[in-house]
Amino acid sequence: MLAIAADSGADATYVMAVQLLRLLVILAILPLLARWLRRASD
Repeated sequence: MLAIAADSGADATYVMAVQLLRLLVILAILPLLARWLRRASD
């Protein structure tokens, strides 16, 4: 994604920050989602 942003002339710092935030949100939500799915299957 960063390469595409740099190639298109977008602000690479902003794109990198958004992608990092997206990754951190996914890593934070994934354990909660796994617990919820485990409870739902019981």
